[in-house]
Amino acid sequence: MRRNDLTYYDRHADQWWQPGGTLNLLQYLNPGRFQFFDQYVPDWRGVKVLDVGCGGGLTCEFLAQRGACVSGVDPSSRSIAVAREHARTQGLRID
Repeated sequence: MRRNDLTYYDRHADQWWQPGGTLNLLQYLNPGRFQFFDQYVPDWRGVKVLDVGCGGGLTCEFLAQRGACVSGVDPSSRSIAVAREHARTQGLRID
């Protein structure tokens, strides 16, 4: 893989929600990251959040489950499609 090869995410978009998939492993970063963020935002309900570089929506869903109003953007159209579909199957409203 070339450094900053953004096409990697298009080629592997099916792995975002695949257990054990390379991209799926990123979801395990959320609990630790939010131990830090929760010090500054103790209640996410109703907070508007923009996830820039959202990929397959792992953090978008994490925040939506906490009550945030989430929008995600990403240059990978395939990753966005995966994010939309997965959020729909989970009953989550994410833009």
